[in-house]
Amino acid sequence: MSVLTMLRNIFIVLAIGWWAMHDAHATEQRIACPKELPREAIQITRSPAGWQGFVPFEYRKAVLLTGAGLMYGPPSMMAEQKPSGAGRQSEAVWTDMRPGPEGNWMACFYGEGQDFILSQRLPDSTKECRIAYSRDAKKRYKMDIRCRS
Repeated sequence: MSVLTMLRNIFIVLAIGWWAMHDAHATEQRIACPKELPREAIQITRSPAGWQGFVPFEYRKAVLLTGAGLMYGPPSMMAEQKPSGAGRQSEAVWTDMRPGPEGNWMACFYGEGQDFILSQRLPDSTKECRIAYSRDAKKRYKMDIRCRS
């Protein structure tokens, strides 16, 4: 075996080792939005004095999941991030993630007008998130959400 072949083999082994070590440090987090919000989750808990709250008829059934996305801060800030990277068709990708003071949050949207939001804060070490969209046999949205640090 020539010296050049030995050096090439050593380089390949080192490159594979570096790649495996680098990949081992990256952790993947899968997020599963609940497929629906039960009717009991939608309530008016504090009506002003003299007023009585009522949830309209259309919300007497469960409210279905209609989307997901990344937000700067908690949902009360209403600061949705636009995807920053290119992904496959029916996939949204965020690759330029830098947490602000309130962090990055994954939001799950419910209702035809995305009337309701459930969200959770992502670890500040999160570097990338991908959401792959599809529909099931009943035409309901399915989302495969994967984030990695």
